Amino acid sequence: MVSNTFTPNGDGVNDEFRPAIQGLAKINYLKIFNRYGKPVFETQDLYNRWNGTRNGKPEPAGTYYWVFNSYDEYRKKTFIRSGWVALIR
Repeated sequence: MVSNTFTPNGDGVNDEFRPAIQGLAKINYLKIFNRYGKPVFETQDLYNRWNGTRNGKPEPAGTYYWVFNSYDEYRKKTFIRSGWVALIR
């Protein structure tokens, strides 16, 4: 399950975006793109979350698209998921 909105305003509630993972997974990548297809965030660290910035500068409010690729160690399967998230300022 992935939240489709987040509000990185520093109040400590819903300030970061990351997919929720169930089971034993190894993340291959999480990539987030703006509406023009430009990458704004990428990680291979399961615990690294997007805080709504790119190169330390806030990204504007809007809809962003994500692609998540992981490997489930238990099921021995690769999972690819994608979707959108609304950044609200």
